[in-house]
Amino acid sequence: MKLTRLDLTSFRSYRDLSLSLDAPRVLICGLNASGKSSCRDAIRWNLLGHCQGTDAKGAGADVLIP
Repeated sequence: MKLTRLDLTSFRSYRDLSLSLDAPRVLICGLNASGKSSCRDAIRWNLLGHCQGTDAKGAGADVLIP
């Protein structure tokens, strides 16, 4: 499976984000508290159904929506 695009709406610190991942390597960098970990958690949530702040069953997902 290859992710080619990440679209976030109302996920943690993002109101609306559209990020193209269609490259051999993608580097996400930025200042502290700019949302890098939120991008990682969104990918993890979509692939595994849980991420930081939730348990293995996905309980606690209410913290993901601002």
